[in-house]
Amino acid sequence: MAKKTADDLLGKLEGALPETPKEHEKERPTLSPTEALMVEYAGVHAAAKICDDRKKIAGDELKSHLWDQFLEAWFEAGSKPSNPKVQTLVGKRVDCSAIFQVRATFKVQAPEDHSSARGAVLEALRNVGFEDDIADDIFDENIEIEIETGLRPFNELVQGKWVTGKGGKEFIEATDVERSAAQKLLALVTNADKAKPLTNEERAVVLHKQTRYIVKAGFMERAATYCDSVDELRKLLTVIKPGEALSHVKFAATESEENRCQRIVEHFCELVGVDFAEVKAAA
Repeated sequence: MAKKTADDLLGKLEGALPETPKEHEKERPTLSPTEALMVEYAGVHAAAKICDDRKKIAGDELKSHLWDQFLEAWFEAGSKPSNPKVQTLVGKRVDCSAIFQVRATFKVQAPEDHSSARGAVLEALRNVGFEDDIADDIFDENIEIEIETGLRPFNELVQGKWVTGKGGKEFIEATDVERSAAQKLLALVTNADKAKPLTNEERAVVLHKQTRYIVKAGFMERAATYCDSVDELRKLLTVIKPGEALSHVKFAATESEENRCQRIVEHFCELVGVDFAEVKAAA
């Protein structure tokens, strides 16, 4: 049997990579489940999609509202308070409740096209209004930088990649240099003895450097000390952004199970634009 070259293997791999979906649906064998089971799952799936979409919108609106209140308490206390409980009352009874969590899972929002990682963060801080000396203090006391070097995904070298620009997403085809590097990498894995070394140009497109910003422990206790107002604290936390989440959410918490279920149905009817009274009358 003839020995396959790296080009042969690369071509075979390309053929196995996912293609753009065809206009016509692929022919598949058909299974026939119990109608009740299929209808139940498909119905729940459709309802969940509606709820999930609305949950994200409502959650973002609620977290934005809670964030404003939380920042007031944060600035007044001088450091991050404990994660607060959130609740609404009906009379003296708790109706809906949750815990608003502000987590130490940070995302540093800095320009990616800056010449240095430190300079990118300082520019972001200056852009939201911090003076140079304060921006330097914020960075030096709270941010560490790690540069990770790794290999680019093989599929990118073979085919290309999607990039997002001002005009939307665009697919950039792999260059001849990238494809040549992919061939040599594949040869290195399949037949290392005969693999050719990468040129400097090929090595440059294969290696990928990624900047990681690490926020030091205690940042949320120090954050307010750099700020003279709630608005400055808000701006700082748009650059060094903590995670936010709602947990332990309860609806109609003190209602009987029957009343709670009815309120859930009423709320879902309102969500999909159906008159609950008509649904109840038709039941």
